[in-house]
Amino acid sequence: MDIDLPESLPGVDMASALKRLNGNRKLYWQLLLDFAKRYASVTEEIRTLINNGDLNGAERMAHTVKGAGGNLSADGIYNAARRLEYQITRKGGNYDPLLSELNQMVTPLLAELETILEQEQSRDGQRESLIDPAQLAPAMVELAGFLQANDANALTSMESLKELMVNSLFREAIVELENHIENFDFISAYSALQKIADDLKISL
Repeated sequence: MDIDLPESLPGVDMASALKRLNGNRKLYWQLLLDFAKRYASVTEEIRTLINNGDLNGAERMAHTVKGAGGNLSADGIYNAARRLEYQITRKGGNYDPLLSELNQMVTPLLAELETILEQEQSRDGQRESLIDPAQLAPAMVELAGFLQANDANALTSMESLKELMVNSLFREAIVELENHIENFDFISAYSALQKIADDLKISL
């Protein structure tokens, strides 16, 4: 599946990064997500380590964010983290300007990634709401019949229903239903199916 990457990101040379990754857009998107999760408050974390006298820990974190910036082809982040790491290594003091520089490089990228993720979640929610009960009803009625008859064809019928509900809000309920069917617990499966049907106002 191709990943719908944004056309650009602040401070990032996406073309260079993708070239280095042999065009692996999925891997690059994962690197971006990992960066957003791990370094959301990196400047304050480094500042806290410095204030607590843990210069080794601060140096390691600066080194790590430098590597992450390099992997993303985010040269501003890479260079700011490199300068901060060097200053910490030589115990040069006066870290505030370098911390501020790193923060200025990191913040726009984190903000943009957060916006993209919020938009993705919004679109996912819209997709999840587009369930057509009229389309699901025949598949659910068929499955209900197999379950009531203790018919192993319920396994095949379940696969068909899953395909229709793959992006639905009922993912957890579908997993529960499928587990019952795979264990040939058709009574519990019918009960789980009935709950889904009731929510969708489908008569079995």
